[in-house]
Amino acid sequence: METRCEDGYEGPLCAVCSKGYAGVGAGPDLVCNMCTGSATKTIMAVGIGMGVAVLLFVAWCFNNAKGGGSIEGLGER
Repeated sequence: METRCEDGYEGPLCAVCSKGYAGVGAGPDLVCNMCTGSATKTIMAVGIGMGVAVLLFVAWCFNNAKGGGSIEGLGER
């Protein structure tokens, strides 16, 4: 007995997403969506964002080490 799965599905009971598709959900609620993005671009964007955050943190630390970040007397009148 041969079963025909919809596009994006394969395997026993059509319960596996085909290559190029990403699964959302599990069991009978599984939905296989076609992948349209690039994991490489996502990883690069996250890496660049983290790099910028580290640079800002280092700059803040150097500023505080020089005494530029002091908030003493800020609430005094």
